[in-house]
Amino acid sequence: MVLSENYISYRYRIGMVEQYGGTIMKKKLSIAVLLILTATLVFAQQAIRVEPGMIFGYMHEGLNEFDGHRGQEYLIRVEADSSYQIDVMSEDFDAYVVVYHPDGTREFNDDGGDGLNARIVVTPATSGDMRVIARGWRSDPVGNYLLEVASAGGGAAGIQEIDLGTHFGTLGAGSGYHEDYRADEYHLQVRDGQGLQIDVMSDDFDAYVVILHPDGTREFDDDGGFGLDAQLRTTVRGNGVMRVFARSWHREPVGDYTLDLQPIQMTTVPAISIRPGRHEGTIDSSSAQYEGYTGVEYEVSVRGGVTYQVDVMSDDFDAYVVVFHPDGTREFNDDGGDGFDARLRTTPRTDGTMRIIARGWRRDPIGDFTLLVEDVSRTR
Repeated sequence: MVLSENYISYRYRIGMVEQYGGTIMKKKLSIAVLLILTATLVFAQQAIRVEPGMIFGYMHEGLNEFDGHRGQEYLIRVEADSSYQIDVMSEDFDAYVVVYHPDGTREFNDDGGDGLNARIVVTPATSGDMRVIARGWRSDPVGNYLLEVASAGGGAAGIQEIDLGTHFGTLGAGSGYHEDYRADEYHLQVRDGQGLQIDVMSDDFDAYVVILHPDGTREFDDDGGFGLDAQLRTTVRGNGVMRVFARSWHREPVGDYTLDLQPIQMTTVPAISIRPGRHEGTIDSSSAQYEGYTGVEYEVSVRGGVTYQVDVMSDDFDAYVVVFHPDGTREFNDDGGDGFDARLRTTPRTDGTMRIIARGWRRDPIGDFTLLVEDVSRTR
């Protein structure tokens, strides 16, 4: 069965234009890029290469899964330090967008646009192909959607090069944005294996911190410090620049804050090397922390293009799983299995070692769990 642009009715097109008139009608059709998409219902769809502009699509059963959610992948050529606004809009489902920069950095948004539409403004640090995943907030959306990619002008505002220590800042109208939240960005030279404690503290707003390691790994914290202050303890992954974003839990904070970065000694817990199969584990107070959550790390050798199903199951806590592909791509799932169990189907792009973090939805779960890793390519 083949779904072409003709599948999207003229009535639907007019409805989309009317609904999103504030975005679309202001653009001349002569410069808008409207691609004629053809999607074939097969198990391994290829990413669709597009140019900035408007792209109509249809979400249906048979599309690939990303982070355990049905979606469509696009590739867009982007330039370093240029900003792009990406919208995923739909009348049929709660839209969601995930973006992977050329360097592997992952960003996402749920309701940054109007209503339940997704909107994110991103500024890649390097030139190359940016992956855009259009999907729904729920795991199995069905319906029409519109993807729009537009230039958002210049690069990020107010990036500051800093060293370890205490720094003071103010969030307000002159601040930049990260993941559609007002934020100040800092760059810190770091080395692989270095232990850091990063605090964002404010009397004016609920503080939040996001960091991007040199290898693209993303970590964050909301209330890990005192009261509503953010505190993140981490072990640096890779040598180079760590990007630190001081922001709030709210989208448009106004007020002063303190950013404090100090070296610390981190207890290193080696990852457990496993093969696909069933493995039993326990999370307790002595377990390591990953992205501010207590958990257990595993490493498994995988092959590019092969689909694996990863389950974390527990009777003691709400299970959660995070995987890092050999190329640094990060995927995760909360309740994709039975009840509160986590299940993720994922297809690494390259051969190598895949990291699996078994943890809970809450920060400090305690109890036993089962990790199940299976090659499901032959069963699809």
